[in-house]
Amino acid sequence: MAASRATLSFLVATIVMAAPAAADTILFNSLGSDPFAGTATVFGFNLGEEGDPDRHVGVAYPFVPSSTARFRSAELPLFFPCCDSLPGQGSLVINLFDADGNVPGRLLESFMRTEAIELEVVSFRSALQPLLMAGKTYFLEATSVGIAAGFWHNVVGVEGPFQSARRVDSAPWEAHTQKFAGGFRIIGDDTAPVPEPTSLVLLGTGLAVAGVRRRLSQRARAVTGTASDPNA
Repeated sequence: MAASRATLSFLVATIVMAAPAAADTILFNSLGSDPFAGTATVFGFNLGEEGDPDRHVGVAYPFVPSSTARFRSAELPLFFPCCDSLPGQGSLVINLFDADGNVPGRLLESFMRTEAIELEVVSFRSALQPLLMAGKTYFLEATSVGIAAGFWHNVVGVEGPFQSARRVDSAPWEAHTQKFAGGFRIIGDDTAPVPEPTSLVLLGTGLAVAGVRRRLSQRARAVTGTASDPNA
Protein backbone atom coordinates (compact mmCIF):
# COMPACT_ATOMS: atom_id res chain seq x y z
CA MET A 1 0.00 0.00 0.00
CA ALA A 2 2.86 2.39 0.81
CA ALA A 3 4.33 1.83 -2.65
CA SER A 4 0.92 2.47 -4.25
CA ARG A 5 0.53 5.74 -2.36
CA ALA A 6 4.01 6.80 -3.42
CA THR A 7 3.20 6.04 -7.07
CA LEU A 8 -0.02 8.06 -6.96
CA SER A 9 1.68 10.97 -5.19
CA PHE A 10 4.38 11.06 -7.87
CA LEU A 11 1.79 11.03 -10.66
CA VAL A 12 -0.26 13.82 -9.10
CA ALA A 13 2.87 15.93 -8.71
CA THR A 14 3.80 15.23 -12.33
CA ILE A 15 0.38 16.37 -13.57
CA VAL A 16 0.47 19.57 -11.51
CA MET A 17 3.95 20.35 -12.82
CA ALA A 18 2.78 19.73 -16.41
CA ALA A 19 0.77 22.98 -16.49
CA PRO A 20 1.83 25.34 -19.29
CA ALA A 21 4.14 28.09 -18.11
CA ALA A 22 3.51 30.81 -20.71
CA ALA A 23 0.85 33.53 -20.58
CA ASP A 24 -0.51 36.18 -22.94
CA THR A 25 -0.57 33.92 -25.99
CA ILE A 26 -1.66 35.50 -29.28
CA LEU A 27 -4.55 33.30 -30.42
CA PHE A 28 -5.38 35.35 -33.52
CA ASN A 29 -3.81 38.42 -35.12
CA SER A 30 -4.72 40.30 -38.29
CA LEU A 31 -3.27 43.68 -37.22
CA GLY A 32 -0.49 45.05 -39.37
CA SER A 33 2.32 47.46 -38.51
CA ASP A 34 -0.05 50.37 -39.25
CA PRO A 35 -3.59 49.31 -38.30
CA PHE A 36 -5.09 52.57 -39.61
CA ALA A 37 -3.48 52.65 -43.08
CA GLY A 38 -6.38 51.05 -44.92
CA THR A 39 -10.11 51.38 -45.25
CA ALA A 40 -12.67 50.94 -42.49
CA THR A 41 -16.11 49.46 -41.95
CA VAL A 42 -18.83 51.61 -40.39
CA PHE A 43 -20.89 50.20 -37.51
CA GLY A 44 -23.41 51.50 -35.02
CA PHE A 45 -26.16 54.07 -35.44
CA ASN A 46 -27.03 54.95 -39.03
CA LEU A 47 -29.20 57.99 -39.87
CA GLY A 48 -29.86 56.55 -43.33
CA GLU A 49 -30.88 58.49 -46.41
CA GLU A 50 -33.72 60.99 -46.32
CA GLY A 51 -36.94 59.08 -45.79
CA ASP A 52 -35.18 55.91 -44.68
CA PRO A 53 -35.62 54.72 -41.10
CA ASP A 54 -32.83 55.13 -38.57
CA ARG A 55 -31.18 51.88 -37.53
CA HIS A 56 -28.35 50.23 -35.62
CA VAL A 57 -25.87 48.11 -37.54
CA GLY A 58 -23.64 45.46 -36.00
CA VAL A 59 -20.71 44.00 -37.94
CA ALA A 60 -18.89 40.82 -36.87
CA TYR A 61 -15.81 39.01 -38.17
CA PRO A 62 -14.90 35.37 -37.53
CA PHE A 63 -11.64 34.07 -36.11
CA VAL A 64 -10.21 30.67 -35.23
CA PRO A 65 -7.87 30.46 -32.19
CA SER A 66 -4.47 28.91 -32.90
CA SER A 67 -4.48 27.12 -29.53
CA THR A 68 -6.85 26.40 -26.66
CA ALA A 69 -6.72 29.04 -23.92
CA ARG A 70 -8.77 31.30 -21.72
CA PHE A 71 -9.84 34.49 -23.48
CA ARG A 72 -7.86 37.38 -21.94
CA SER A 73 -8.44 40.42 -24.17
CA ALA A 74 -9.38 41.70 -27.63
CA GLU A 75 -7.60 44.59 -29.38
CA LEU A 76 -9.33 46.53 -32.18
CA PRO A 77 -8.28 49.58 -34.26
CA LEU A 78 -11.27 51.91 -33.80
CA PHE A 79 -12.48 55.43 -34.40
CA PHE A 80 -15.53 56.28 -32.26
CA PRO A 81 -17.71 58.36 -32.57
CA CYS A 82 -17.15 58.90 -36.26
CA CYS A 83 -19.10 61.88 -37.51
CA ASP A 84 -20.24 65.42 -36.66
CA SER A 85 -23.81 64.38 -37.49
CA LEU A 86 -23.56 61.59 -34.91
CA PRO A 87 -22.32 63.43 -31.82
CA GLY A 88 -21.72 60.37 -29.69
CA GLN A 89 -24.86 60.27 -27.56
CA GLY A 90 -24.36 56.59 -26.95
CA SER A 91 -21.85 53.85 -26.17
CA LEU A 92 -19.55 51.52 -28.06
CA VAL A 93 -20.32 47.82 -27.62
CA ILE A 94 -17.95 44.94 -28.42
CA ASN A 95 -19.36 41.40 -28.27
CA LEU A 96 -17.69 37.98 -28.36
CA PHE A 97 -19.76 35.08 -29.71
CA ASP A 98 -19.28 31.45 -30.50
CA ALA A 99 -20.42 30.39 -33.97
CA ASP A 100 -23.76 29.09 -35.15
CA GLY A 101 -22.83 27.92 -38.63
CA ASN A 102 -21.50 30.94 -40.54
CA VAL A 103 -23.02 33.59 -38.23
CA PRO A 104 -22.56 34.46 -34.54
CA GLY A 105 -24.30 32.21 -32.04
CA ARG A 106 -24.22 32.31 -28.23
CA LEU A 107 -22.93 35.50 -26.58
CA LEU A 108 -19.81 34.72 -24.51
CA GLU A 109 -18.87 38.20 -23.25
CA SER A 110 -19.74 41.85 -23.85
CA PHE A 111 -17.78 45.09 -23.36
CA MET A 112 -18.96 48.72 -23.33
CA ARG A 113 -17.12 52.04 -23.60
CA THR A 114 -18.60 55.53 -23.54
CA GLU A 115 -15.47 57.64 -24.13
CA ALA A 116 -14.60 58.90 -27.60
CA ILE A 117 -11.80 57.07 -29.42
CA GLU A 118 -9.50 58.91 -31.84
CA LEU A 119 -7.75 56.32 -34.04
CA GLU A 120 -6.68 54.02 -31.25
CA VAL A 121 -6.04 50.31 -30.90
CA VAL A 122 -8.36 49.71 -27.97
CA SER A 123 -7.91 46.77 -25.61
CA PHE A 124 -10.94 45.15 -23.98
CA ARG A 125 -9.90 42.97 -21.06
CA SER A 126 -12.00 39.94 -20.21
CA ALA A 127 -13.62 39.49 -16.81
CA LEU A 128 -15.30 36.15 -17.56
CA GLN A 129 -12.34 34.55 -19.39
CA PRO A 130 -14.35 31.99 -21.41
CA LEU A 131 -12.39 29.05 -22.77
CA LEU A 132 -11.62 29.35 -26.49
CA MET A 133 -10.94 26.09 -28.30
CA ALA A 134 -8.31 25.66 -30.99
CA GLY A 135 -9.80 25.09 -34.43
CA LYS A 136 -13.27 26.34 -33.46
CA THR A 137 -14.81 29.47 -35.03
CA TYR A 138 -15.78 32.51 -32.96
CA PHE A 139 -17.05 35.99 -33.89
CA LEU A 140 -16.14 39.47 -32.67
CA GLU A 141 -18.75 42.21 -33.18
CA ALA A 142 -18.62 46.01 -33.01
CA THR A 143 -21.86 47.95 -32.62
CA SER A 144 -23.32 50.68 -30.40
CA VAL A 145 -26.27 51.67 -28.26
CA GLY A 146 -27.78 55.14 -28.54
CA ILE A 147 -26.92 57.69 -31.23
CA ALA A 148 -23.29 56.76 -31.85
CA ALA A 149 -21.29 55.13 -34.63
CA GLY A 150 -17.72 54.23 -35.38
CA PHE A 151 -15.12 52.92 -37.83
CA TRP A 152 -13.53 49.49 -37.47
CA HIS A 153 -10.36 49.59 -39.58
CA ASN A 154 -9.69 46.77 -42.01
CA VAL A 155 -6.72 44.53 -42.66
CA VAL A 156 -4.23 46.43 -44.83
CA GLY A 157 -2.98 45.03 -48.15
CA VAL A 158 -5.04 41.84 -48.09
CA GLU A 159 -8.13 41.46 -50.26
CA GLY A 160 -10.78 38.78 -49.94
CA PRO A 161 -13.56 37.99 -50.26
CA PHE A 162 -13.77 37.57 -46.48
CA GLN A 163 -16.57 36.15 -44.42
CA SER A 164 -18.45 38.52 -42.13
CA ALA A 165 -21.87 38.84 -40.53
CA ARG A 166 -24.24 41.77 -40.06
CA ARG A 167 -27.41 42.49 -38.16
CA VAL A 168 -29.73 45.48 -38.20
CA ASP A 169 -31.51 46.40 -34.97
CA SER A 170 -33.03 43.20 -33.55
CA ALA A 171 -33.15 41.32 -36.87
CA PRO A 172 -31.37 37.95 -37.17
CA TRP A 173 -27.75 37.78 -38.25
CA GLU A 174 -27.05 37.59 -41.98
CA ALA A 175 -23.87 36.13 -43.48
CA HIS A 176 -21.92 38.45 -45.78
CA THR A 177 -18.74 38.46 -47.79
CA GLN A 178 -16.72 41.62 -48.37
CA LYS A 179 -13.48 42.74 -49.95
CA PHE A 180 -11.68 43.55 -46.68
CA ALA A 181 -11.75 42.07 -43.18
CA GLY A 182 -11.60 43.87 -39.86
CA GLY A 183 -8.22 43.94 -38.16
CA PHE A 184 -8.01 42.73 -34.57
CA ARG A 185 -5.98 40.66 -32.15
CA ILE A 186 -7.17 38.04 -29.66
CA ILE A 187 -5.02 37.37 -26.59
CA GLY A 188 -5.34 34.24 -24.50
CA ASP A 189 -4.07 33.09 -21.12
CA ASP A 190 -2.82 29.50 -21.14
CA THR A 191 -1.54 29.38 -17.55
CA ALA A 192 -4.49 27.27 -16.35
CA PRO A 193 -3.28 23.83 -15.13
CA VAL A 194 -4.59 21.64 -17.94
CA PRO A 195 -3.04 18.12 -17.88
CA GLU A 196 -1.17 17.14 -21.01
CA PRO A 197 -2.16 13.89 -22.80
CA THR A 198 1.03 12.16 -21.65
CA SER A 199 0.22 13.06 -18.04
CA LEU A 200 -3.24 11.57 -18.41
CA VAL A 201 -1.69 8.35 -19.73
CA LEU A 202 0.66 8.28 -16.74
CA LEU A 203 -2.26 8.75 -14.39
CA GLY A 204 -4.19 5.88 -15.98
CA THR A 205 -1.14 3.60 -15.85
CA GLY A 206 -0.45 4.54 -12.23
CA LEU A 207 -4.01 3.85 -11.17
CA ALA A 208 -3.90 0.47 -12.90
CA VAL A 209 -0.61 -0.44 -11.19
CA ALA A 210 -1.96 0.71 -7.83
CA GLY A 211 -5.06 -1.44 -8.33
CA VAL A 212 -3.02 -4.53 -9.17
CA ARG A 213 -0.77 -4.06 -6.15
CA ARG A 214 -3.77 -3.63 -3.90
CA ARG A 215 -5.37 -6.85 -5.15
CA LEU A 216 -2.08 -8.76 -4.72
CA SER A 217 -1.73 -7.42 -1.19
CA GLN A 218 -5.28 -8.45 -0.31
CA ARG A 219 -4.71 -11.92 -1.80
CA ALA A 220 -1.46 -12.34 0.16
CA ARG A 221 -3.21 -11.42 3.41
CA ALA A 222 -6.01 -13.86 2.61
CA VAL A 223 -3.54 -16.71 1.96
CA THR A 224 -1.62 -15.94 5.14
CA GLY A 225 -4.82 -15.90 7.18
CA THR A 226 -5.94 -19.23 5.75
CA ALA A 227 -2.58 -20.88 6.42
CA SER A 228 -2.58 -19.81 10.08
CA ASP A 229 -6.17 -21.00 10.68
CA PRO A 230 -6.01 -24.41 12.41
CA ASN A 231 -9.48 -25.25 11.12
CA ALA A 232 -8.49 -24.69 7.47
